Amino acid sequence: MLMPSERASCVPCDRRVFAFEAAVSCLPRICPKTRSARFTQPQYSIASSALTQGCKRARANYWPASRQDERIVAAARVSYGKGTKSVREDAGLIAYLMRHGHTSPFEQVILTIHAKMPIFVARQWVRHRTARLNEVSGRYSILADEFYLPERTQIKPQSKRSKQGRAITELPKETQDRVLALLQRDQQTVYDSYQEFLTADIARELARINLPLSTYTQWYWQIDLHNLFNFLLLRLDSHAQYEIRQYAEAIVPFVRAVAPIAWSAFEEHALYAKKLPKTLNERLRRFLEESAPAQSEASGLLDELNRL
Repeated sequence: MLMPSERASCVPCDRRVFAFEAAVSCLPRICPKTRSARFTQPQYSIASSALTQGCKRARANYWPASRQDERIVAAARVSYGKGTKSVREDAGLIAYLMRHGHTSPFEQVILTIHAKMPIFVARQWVRHRTARLNEVSGRYSILADEFYLPERTQIKPQSKRSKQGRAITELPKETQDRVLALLQRDQQTVYDSYQEFLTADIARELARINLPLSTYTQWYWQIDLHNLFNFLLLRLDSHAQYEIRQYAEAIVPFVRAVAPIAWSAFEEHALYAKKLPKTLNERLRRFLEESAPAQSEASGLLDELNRL
């Protein structure tokens, strides 16, 4: 797990957590050992061993944590019995799978993520229902005195253009200070009441019910790479709430370390790609067709568009 000093934008102050911490463990289930989230290049090698029971010719292959691209292409090629080829050919195949929406090979890669976040972030996160998770329970555990306080620069007015976002306008420093003071006061008051309930032997499942959405929770969240890409596609978007976007950005380096070729394909064909409406697509084609005879670049762009 990442230490607090290594988590970008995680600055504890007093007993309040001012930003975020996302401890991310990339642990594909096939991996022979547990690896920490401080992901370096593991020294694992692919190990194959004959199974001792059943068919003696059967073999079990183990892909190291840093070479999950090989697992993707092996799954894609299993239908016609060809194994992993060159890295260049693997990259071409993975790009083809991503471009044409052949997603099942990406589901072979499993990541387990240990994250700690405010409850309001967790409630957005859990909307991605294609994962398995186990969250800390306030019925069994005494919840820590940890609450989210936004960075001063993130305290902004309601957007006039969006019903669900904040504007880019800066508020006066006095307003920002007032918001932070009220948040801290209310968080301390409610947590003091929580402790008083516990001291009075009130059941933990009742003592917790008044705690705010800024209270920190944590969980282990397990998801395959295809569905993680879907999560990142939404949560890396500029329209996503700032707070959950910080977690998405924290996950990216670990995905890139586990499956760098798949990540490049995701960037090229999904993350930074734009789908064109039918009418705009037709207008673009007509423009390129009219320009192609006079401009070789337009002709080349039209050929690429036709190949999509």
